Amino acid sequence: MKIPNIIKRLFCKHSKTAYLRSYLDDHPNGGYITRHIWKCKECGKEIIGGK
Repeated sequence: MKIPNIIKRLFCKHSKTAYLRSYLDDHPNGGYITRHIWKCKECGKEIIGGK
């Protein structure tokens, strides 16, 4: 990754996101939690939600 891309990601507000994928994560009590992943349209950073 080049330096301008790193700086762009640091100062991006991630206001424009698109749904990318989701997966099931194990939960300590024996269940599962669905984690959703979005991708910023401006800088390309993947953001994990559902914590």
